[in-house]
Amino acid sequence: MTTSSERYGAVAMILHWIMALGILFMLGLGLVMVHGSLDPGIMYRLFQLHKSIGITLLAVALLRVVWRFLHHPPAFPASMSLGEIRLAKLGHALLYMELFFMPLSGWALVSSSVFAIPTVLYGIVPWPDLPFLSISQTGSRSKMLLPCCMPMALMPSLQWWVCI
Repeated sequence: MTTSSERYGAVAMILHWIMALGILFMLGLGLVMVHGSLDPGIMYRLFQLHKSIGITLLAVALLRVVWRFLHHPPAFPASMSLGEIRLAKLGHALLYMELFFMPLSGWALVSSSVFAIPTVLYGIVPWPDLPFLSISQTGSRSKMLLPCCMPMALMPSLQWWVCI
């Protein structure tokens, strides 16, 4: 493990911005998919792109966590109180949880969909459903997953409100 410095390293910053830009792109893409009245062929391609980027972001999040465990973050400023440090750590932990939860919840919903549309990452790599949620084994579980997903989907709003 490396020791902390006054700044995050280049790799940590690159991973951060890949995630940030990917999430912003996914939000915009999701809005287009939901509110755009597009041709079904285009919608299919957009959904496949959305799923592809989501799985890519999941992989980047995993890489980011591994990097974080191997490289200590910079120390908090000495002027921060213990309460502020605890809240900052809590907020950071919640953000990391969200980085994993969002793509995993999407993967779970796709895996349990009654439509059973296969996922092909970037039109090249077939991606499996989660085995314990596959429609072929369980029937649709989407209705069961939705109440589980909603609290986590609201977490960014809660984080923002708590940290003000």
